[in-house]
Amino acid sequence: SALGIAVKASITLSFMGLNKGLFTGEGPNYCSTVCFDSLKVPSSIYRELTPIARRVSLEKDAAGLAPRERTGHKGLYGHLLIIGGDHGMGGAVMMASEAAHYVGAGVVTVLTRGEHIAPLLSRHPECMALDSDTHSTTVDDILAKATVIVAGPGIGTGAWAVSLLQKALATDTPLVLDADGLNFLTSGAGEAFRQRGNWVLTPHPGEAARLLQSSTKEIALDRFGCVKQLSDRYNAIVALKGAGTLISEGTEDTARLANVGNPGMATAGMGDVLSGVIGGLLAQQLSLGDAANVGVW
Repeated sequence: SALGIAVKASITLSFMGLNKGLFTGEGPNYCSTVCFDSLKVPSSIYRELTPIARRVSLEKDAAGLAPRERTGHKGLYGHLLIIGGDHGMGGAVMMASEAAHYVGAGVVTVLTRGEHIAPLLSRHPECMALDSDTHSTTVDDILAKATVIVAGPGIGTGAWAVSLLQKALATDTPLVLDADGLNFLTSGAGEAFRQRGNWVLTPHPGEAARLLQSSTKEIALDRFGCVKQLSDRYNAIVALKGAGTLISEGTEDTARLANVGNPGMATAGMGDVLSGVIGGLLAQQLSLGDAANVGVW
């Protein structure tokens, strides 16, 4: 955060260690190009220190995306169930389902309102689309077939959403929770699920503020502290979105920092794509942390 008057630099120098604030929140608006000089501090000194954060690197974090065996088939790469798309918000599950397939999920099923089935299949025929109100199979049976769940894109806050979210969160299936799924946790109906575990939460600063009963201003002042609070309070891997997205590492004090992306990503639907990407990676048996790190990248 800029505390009062701050220089908007063309080049910023960081000595001995990289300052965490240069890479997230308002930092990138002020620092421009960051240059580093260790001042010849011995590497042995660095090895003795625990960093506040580690930057996400595909070379180190994407080992789970090794080339597939030639005999691979869809059954090996998971069955992802995406739940959402209340009236007028069907685009969210469409984008999430496409993203999940693009990153390699074996099978993707979407459980949504009936009005979205035809446009969903015309845009994305690879997915299976089920009408939550009329399908002959019960929601419990559909949930039982999934190896991973993404819940929340376009789901809204009404009774339909509450019923589906309660059923999804009652399972022990790995889960990605986004959008109004996160807002559900702040409600009385969601209170029982706040320590569910085995999940990834992907809040933007406004959702993070609601989850912490705080304000977006307070989130901006301490993004590193807030992502740790969210992880502890909800027993989750948490991706706090925004410039310089931060990913908690569960019980670890060290956060992960993904200083990638660009302001062209500041558009409605980007979070739905992210939830589909992370869900698709989880379906391929990446760990919760690896799926969040690689998915954000």
